[in-house]
Amino acid sequence: MSWDEIGSSGTLHDYLKQFEAQYPQVLGIWLVDPSRTLRNSSRTFPVAPIDLSDRDYFIALRDKDVGTFVSHVVVGRVAAERNFNVVRRRSSANGVFNGVIVVSVSPGYFTDFWRKTVPPLDVMAGLLRNDLDLLAREPSSPAS
Repeated sequence: MSWDEIGSSGTLHDYLKQFEAQYPQVLGIWLVDPSRTLRNSSRTFPVAPIDLSDRDYFIALRDKDVGTFVSHVVVGRVAAERNFNVVRRRSSANGVFNGVIVVSVSPGYFTDFWRKTVPPLDVMAGLLRNDLDLLAREPSSPAS
C-alpha cells in the first residue's frame, strides 16, 4: 500500500485494532511514514499527523536496518501512557527506508505478571534492553 492508502484506510485501522486486541500487553500499533509522520494506528482513526522524528527508534532505523529495535520507556504522544516500543523498519522493494511499524508495549503488563507469579521471597524481576536500560521491574521503583 502507498502511504496515502495507509493513511486513509479504515479497513487497515480495523485490522490493526483487532490484532492489538489479541495481546493484552500491547497498547497500540502505529504506522509511521518515512517523512516521520504517524499515518495509521490501532488506537485512533484518522490519526493526527504527529511528528515522530525525535523518537529513538525512528532515528535508529531511518539510516540502517538493525532488525527489531526496542526503545527506551517513553510517554506516548497519543494516549499519554508509559510504554516501550518494539519496532521494525519498513523497506521498499529495493531496500530504501519506507517508514516503521511500531508496537507499543506496557511495562505494567510485565510488572503485574511478576507480581502475580514470583514467589513471596525477597527477589526482584526485571526486563532490560541490551544496553541495560530498565524497561520494567517488580517490585516497581518510582521511575518504573
